[in-house]
Amino acid sequence: ECPFFVPNAFTPDGDGVNDEFKIVHSCDLVDFSMQVFNRWGQMVFESNDIDNSWDGTINGEPAPVGVYTYRVGYSWSVYGEEHSDQKTGSLSIIR
Repeated sequence: ECPFFVPNAFTPDGDGVNDEFKIVHSCDLVDFSMQVFNRWGQMVFESNDIDNSWDGTINGEPAPVGVYTYRVGYSWSVYGEEHSDQKTGSLSIIR
């Protein structure tokens, strides 16, 4: 297993606490992809870099408060054997 945590809420209000939607993991990732969608299914954020978190903006403007969905795909290697998994769920922006 690859311990992997995806938060279900964040507060991008600039106070320096919980300002980004960031994945927490404790394994050596081989591959990673993350997409965030608004309630109409439009992709509002995408990254293939685990260190590139979502700051809660869409096209440079603060994203509306509400519920978004995410899809995260990732793979890791253990003793030369590659494993993969995917997580989907909802995420709330709170300001």
